[in-house]
Amino acid sequence: MRYSAEIIALNIVANVLLSRHRIGYLMPAIAVIVGLHFIPLAKPFRANRYYATAAVMTLAGFAAMLALGSGLAVTHVDVTVDVICAMALWLTGLISWRAVH
Repeated sequence: MRYSAEIIALNIVANVLLSRHRIGYLMPAIAVIVGLHFIPLAKPFRANRYYATAAVMTLAGFAAMLALGSGLAVTHVDVTVDVICAMALWLTGLISWRAVH
């Protein structure tokens, strides 16, 4: 079975965070990994909007990690990063849909 680098990275990060009792950092880490995976997709799909998606999701993930490190509650940070990433993905989907219609 073939696995993508993204799936491998997600599994490694999840296991490392779990082993270090830092599972609260999982959602921000997922945001960073998924965000970064849009960068190599932009050129072959001729979708420069993917760079913006990558930037928003990656920055949201890193900002969430900083927020957790400063003591904010995991629940509040997770909700915030989840909403930001969901909005970025929905907006990217809408822009992509409009580009072909």
